[in-house]
Amino acid sequence: MQVNDKDICLLAFIPVLKCSCSHVVFIVCWQLREFELALVRRDDVIRTLSADLRTTTENRDSLQAEYMTQASQLVEQVQILQDQLKQVQFLRYTNILGDC
Repeated sequence: MQVNDKDICLLAFIPVLKCSCSHVVFIVCWQLREFELALVRRDDVIRTLSADLRTTTENRDSLQAEYMTQASQLVEQVQILQDQLKQVQFLRYTNILGDC
């Protein structure tokens, strides 16, 4: 008689079969409860990570909008300063020409 994988799996359960049925049911229920608790913990972690991701994305979007606003204001201020500099340079140039 040849032993196959199925027989090996069945042989692995022989010690369990020596236990009483109620003990086996208890062990299986215990393992099932541990598995259910692991699923609950996994779901909690997923919920926490999802909330953190949502918050982080909202913060990033807010910071990006603030950056764009400040960048636009900075461009406007630089343009105003460049215009003022041109005016000062023009006035200075015309004053120099007027002195000649």
